[in-house]
Amino acid sequence: MRKADWIILAWLTVFAAAVLFFVSPDSYFCAPHHRIDSAWFFICGKAWMNGYVPYVDFTDSKGPVLWLIYGLGYLIDHTSYVGMYWIASLWYGLTFFFTFRIARLFLDDNKKALICAFLMALAYFNSWFHVEVRAEDFSLLFMVISLYEVCRLYYGETADDKALLKTCGILGACFSALLLIKFNLAVMQAAFILCVLYYLIREKQSVVKPLLCGFGGFVVVCTPFVIYFLASGCFSAFLHEYFVKTVQTVNGEGASLTAIIWSYLREWRDLEKADLGALLLFLIIGGLSFTRGKTGPYRWMPLLVSLYFFALSITHHIEVSYLYYFNICSFLLIFLVLELVSYLNDSSLKLVVTSAVFSFIIVASLNYVREIYNVAFFNDTKERREYYMAAHIMSQVKSPKLINAYWIEHGYGMPAGVLPAGKYWSAQLMMTSDMMREHERLIQSGEADFIIVPSKEMLEKELVSENRLAEMGYKEYLRLHTFTELVLFSKWDNLDTTDFVCPTNREILFKKR
Repeated sequence: MRKADWIILAWLTVFAAAVLFFVSPDSYFCAPHHRIDSAWFFICGKAWMNGYVPYVDFTDSKGPVLWLIYGLGYLIDHTSYVGMYWIASLWYGLTFFFTFRIARLFLDDNKKALICAFLMALAYFNSWFHVEVRAEDFSLLFMVISLYEVCRLYYGETADDKALLKTCGILGACFSALLLIKFNLAVMQAAFILCVLYYLIREKQSVVKPLLCGFGGFVVVCTPFVIYFLASGCFSAFLHEYFVKTVQTVNGEGASLTAIIWSYLREWRDLEKADLGALLLFLIIGGLSFTRGKTGPYRWMPLLVSLYFFALSITHHIEVSYLYYFNICSFLLIFLVLELVSYLNDSSLKLVVTSAVFSFIIVASLNYVREIYNVAFFNDTKERREYYMAAHIMSQVKSPKLINAYWIEHGYGMPAGVLPAGKYWSAQLMMTSDMMREHERLIQSGEADFIIVPSKEMLEKELVSENRLAEMGYKEYLRLHTFTELVLFSKWDNLDTTDFVCPTNREILFKKR
């Protein structure tokens, strides 16, 4: 890192913070309601920071690195998501910086490389497949670093033994980090490990030391987590919940290998959808576009890696709303941006500033104007009032415990310090039968201070009918309408529902019981 690189990193972090201020629902610009995955990750991180044992006292189909990131966000700010905004700004600052280094590797020009980095905001935050800051966003950094290391190995001027071993160690560390965020993303990143193996075979070099260095990088990242899980006595629970249960919730209980393959092929059968066909074309263009410069005998790498990433992402496309799974592919569009910027003759500072402003306006103003404006901090909407009323009610109980009955976590009660009432306090999509039985056992236990129930389900589920909940000592307090009609129940009597004014800013005072 040269002095100039530190300055560039600082400016790219400022740029990331400026874009995320409007793009990220975690920023000061947005109210904290209307949450999906990030609310679930946040309560997991919060539970861990409050002494809960992962995969025993709470769980979800995500890895401990992601929960650690959200736990740090909770430590920055207990009652809002702004801590996550600052972490994401630093994270994306690094992501843009390594994007810049990839561009500089090909263009040998800092100013043009900066233009590439700025323009990549259009890929990273494109509303086509970017919904909210989530697991894929925090995984992008490790993907970009991996791509940079392979490009440096393939297209750099020098590839001595020291540089090669360093590349292998970094790829191993990135693989480990991704494995502990969302393990299917580690499978994607393995494409870069295969690229290095191909390089070693083609150059007729020994694979022993590189493999050992790669394994060393893997061990450095995962060892602290393994030690923690062993010391907490939850290592087997971690393996079972994170790997076995996650595979079952995706592919179904007892699914055979043939059934899994057939399901995968059915996804490809539906590729006539225009939006997915266009995305595939975009990725292929990105892979093929950079045909000039230092590509040499490894010109094929961008294309094959792009197709590999797309092939693994297509399994989640079931509905248009699932396009956010393609966000992990966005970093590969750097090759298309490189091709476009390489034609520029004028590399003056004016172009850098112009491209930055262009990216900022397009991403911040056009892609998200409707969604972000609707949840802006200055909008006093019905959903916002209900959200704060729910938090006001829950805050009157010390360390309130919550169950989302047959429903997923959406962040109600986050300002009130709500924690999970048990491991399956919320219902994951496609829960296995034993997961559902444990979820229902938790509901019947009466351990939760609050239960949120989808009102339609109350007519269908005897366990959470109004009469059954009344027998268990729960009383209806509030109806919510953010995503669907929900009902908030509590087993506490005489909670205040009248002495409350919806805040017009982040400052909110809650009564404590």
